[in-house]
Amino acid sequence: MRSWFSRRATPNGEPAPLDAYKQGRVDEHDRLAKTGTAATSTRGETDAAYDRGRRDERLRHRGHPLITFLLVILSLAALAMIYLGVRTGSFAAAGAVVDSAFSSGVQRANSPVVGAENKAGSALENAGANLKNRASGQP
Repeated sequence: MRSWFSRRATPNGEPAPLDAYKQGRVDEHDRLAKTGTAATSTRGETDAAYDRGRRDERLRHRGHPLITFLLVILSLAALAMIYLGVRTGSFAAAGAVVDSAFSSGVQRANSPVVGAENKAGSALENAGANLKNRASGQP
């Protein structure tokens, strides 16, 4: 991030933005002293300048799509919790509903794993017993 007080280097000897602003102010004061009226602009020039400024600021303040996505997901989760809190009458009961939903999902996901774990454990025990029997000479 650039410091607020830093000066930008100007290429090709162009005046610094602050110097150009000051010179423009001097020129405008001189013109006002000669003519006595302020410069007028058309509605189209004003609209074009406004649109240019909006476009420039939009380019300067671009958002990050991943952060935007995460904020949307977080806000949807918060809205779901608020809805459950209103529906069940308290946020504690809403948390219990969410916990039970997660625990049932975890149990459904773990049931095949636990079954495979039990089968693998019994197969390992049987293989170990078979090796012991062969080592001791029993068929």
